[in-house]
Amino acid sequence: MPSRQFRRPRAHSGLSQFDAVFYFEFKFYNYEVKSRMHINSKVRKWGNGPDVASVAHQEKQRRILREAGAVFGEVGYHNATMELIAKRLGLTKAALYYYFTDKSQILLRCFDLGFEVAEAALDAALALDARGLDRFALFVERYVEGIVASLGACAAGIELRSAPPAEMPGVLKKSRAFDRRLRDLVQEGIDDRSIATTDPALAVNWVMGATTLLPRWYRANGRYSGLQVAKAYGDLARRMLSAPATAAPGCNPASP
Repeated sequence: MPSRQFRRPRAHSGLSQFDAVFYFEFKFYNYEVKSRMHINSKVRKWGNGPDVASVAHQEKQRRILREAGAVFGEVGYHNATMELIAKRLGLTKAALYYYFTDKSQILLRCFDLGFEVAEAALDAALALDARGLDRFALFVERYVEGIVASLGACAAGIELRSAPPAEMPGVLKKSRAFDRRLRDLVQEGIDDRSIATTDPALAVNWVMGATTLLPRWYRANGRYSGLQVAKAYGDLARRMLSAPATAAPGCNPASP
C-alpha cells in the first residue's frame, strides 16, 4: 500500500475542504500510475487522456450524483433540498452550488447516469450468445449491479416525471426508446420458448418497478453486498419468467 506522502493542500491554496479531501484521495489512489504522468506548464495528463483537473471535477460530480440519488430515493425529489444534499456530502451549500446550479440540474444528470447504466446492461445482454431468458436475466443482474454502484441511476426511474417541463419530451423519448429495446429482448425469449408467454410490457414493468425501490433499502454496508443483490435479482427474474421445462416442443407453455 502506498505511503501517505501526499499532503492535504494548505488553507491558503484556495481549495475547499471537499476539494482538499478529494485531492488527497485522487492522488493517493493513483499512486501506482504516477510514473506515467507527464507535466508541462499548463496541464497534467496520463498519456493521451484528459487533464487531471477535468477528471477530478467529473469524479466529484459523480460522487455528488450518487449521494443526491440516494437522497431522492429516501425522501423524494420534491422533499429533497440542496441543503440536505450538501449535508449528506459534508459540504456547504455554496460548495455544492459550485458544481450544480440547482437540484433540477442534479436530477437531469441522474437521468443521464440512469440511461448510461441501463444501456450498458442491455448492450451486455444483447452481446451474449444465449437464449432470450438468459440474456434478460443477465440484463437484470448487470442493471442492478450498476444501480447499487451508482444510486443516482435509480433516482431516474423514481423521479422521471419530476423533470423540468422543457426537458420532459427528451427524457421521455429516451425512456420509451429504451423500453422498446428491452421489450424486444423479452419477445425474443418468448419466440425461442425460454420465456413463458406473456405480454413483454408486463415483464419489463415488473422488473423496472422492482429495481426503482432499491435506493430505499439498499445500503453498501448492509446485510448484502451489491453483487449479492444483483445476482439475487437476476435469479428471481429467471425463475419468474422461465417457461416450464416439461413443455412439449411446439406447444404454448402458457396455454391451459
